[in-house]
Amino acid sequence: MTTAQIISSLIAFSALIVSCLTAYKTFYAKFRVELFLKSRIILTRMNGVPSIVIGCEISNMGTKSGSIDDIVLTIKYRQSSNINTYSFFPLLLRETYSIFETYQNYDFEPFQSIPLQAKTRLNRYIVFNPSIEGFSPSKGDMEINLFRRNSKENGWHKSIDPLHITIDEHTANTWKDPQGESVMIEAIENHKHRQNLLENIF
Repeated sequence: MTTAQIISSLIAFSALIVSCLTAYKTFYAKFRVELFLKSRIILTRMNGVPSIVIGCEISNMGTKSGSIDDIVLTIKYRQSSNINTYSFFPLLLRETYSIFETYQNYDFEPFQSIPLQAKTRLNRYIVFNPSIEGFSPSKGDMEINLFRRNSKENGWHKSIDPLHITIDEHTANTWKDPQGESVMIEAIENHKHRQNLLENIF
């Protein structure tokens, strides 16, 4: 085999590999989800129950459609000298949310699943309620983790690194007051990032 024939064969083989990879990405790539929690957490009440509203940026990077079938927030709550762990389940969701608006249940969709078409990105604000009755906010620090379960997959996936917020006594009292206003708290990680940015600028 001549050098020209060898080069020609290598070029043809490379073209075949590229074609196979393109076909795989186009026709066989799986449903692939990325989910990020927004860093501003809203403490409010739904039906008199202290609730958490968190914005989520959700992407399906694959070429197959699918859905997120379930989501759970786990809260590690340091209250005084105790550390308690709570689960919060998704109740309602909508595309936008403002702490300056008053919402009723009919302003939301009930959470059932979040369908995602191929190569799409969307934002959803999800209302989470505590899984147990009698959850009582108090002064302390929260570590927030989110877990999700996708369609056609087994097991749960941890979506992000934990977010941390600090709740002072005034915020805790407002959160559990049936007549209290909604409170928005910025995660400590984002607050530090902003502070570092400002220090570098000025």
